[in-house]
Amino acid sequence: AAVVVLGNWWWIAEASSYARYVYKPLEASAAVGADGRLTLELRDPGWIALRRIDDFVPDHGHLMHLFVVSPSLDRFWHLHPNDTGSSAFEQRLPDMPRGEYELFADVVHSTGISETITSRIDPPEIRGAPLTGDDSAWADPPPGMVPDAAPLPDGRMVWLRDSQPLKAGQLTMFTFRVDDAAGAPATDVELYMGMPGHAIFISRDRRVFAHVHPSGSASMAAMQIGERSLRGAASPASAASQDHTHPAGGLPPVVSFPFGLPQPGDYRIFVQIKRGGRIDTGAFDARVD
Repeated sequence: AAVVVLGNWWWIAEASSYARYVYKPLEASAAVGADGRLTLELRDPGWIALRRIDDFVPDHGHLMHLFVVSPSLDRFWHLHPNDTGSSAFEQRLPDMPRGEYELFADVVHSTGISETITSRIDPPEIRGAPLTGDDSAWADPPPGMVPDAAPLPDGRMVWLRDSQPLKAGQLTMFTFRVDDAAGAPATDVELYMGMPGHAIFISRDRRVFAHVHPSGSASMAAMQIGERSLRGAASPASAASQDHTHPAGGLPPVVSFPFGLPQPGDYRIFVQIKRGGRIDTGAFDARVD
């Protein structure tokens, strides 16, 4: 009996100690005011004492990248709330139909560690502010579209893939080409927030979310912090990567994203590029075995 009691005490003590060090993501409470203003209040669930919620650094020129999606993934917004200075972010939402939406907010700490904070809102219909700057929106195109080809306002985006099925846990290069209205490769692609493109992978059950760049899933801010720590100062390459402007027509119309989908299931991939000052979004469905 003593062995059982002591063993149980030891097991509880070890499990409690281990639980204190298991990663716990930041949490957020989301609320939408009568004027359509979203307030996202952050809180630390108490993972480790060293973690802070006031040390975020800009990534692609913004402290937060907020992705808002409907449960069926037929509506998508990429927004950039402002820091209020009190562990909260605010954003005047654009026009949104009544319904439930899920939020995925990407932030980067001063250490280079990135986190994705999740929350939900269920607002009435919002007559909000027009999209400005780097903010963008997408709505599901009408049925009957050509597979692996997403319509754009002035052309289309084509997923360049082979006939091999996608496998979970296998690194895959997702490559997309932008065509103009005549069907020729576009010549007006430019950098969008310092990158040729951004890809957002979301599983249909919304249990998987990833914001990926052509350089991989590491944030630009984390890579710049790493460069500075290795070189002792910002290198010419890192300084150039902070320049978020690029003359129109200077980028090729093909962009690729390396990523390994972590589990089987159905996914939607949102690919965002910038053409002539306009942000275009293509959406593609993928089945992962």
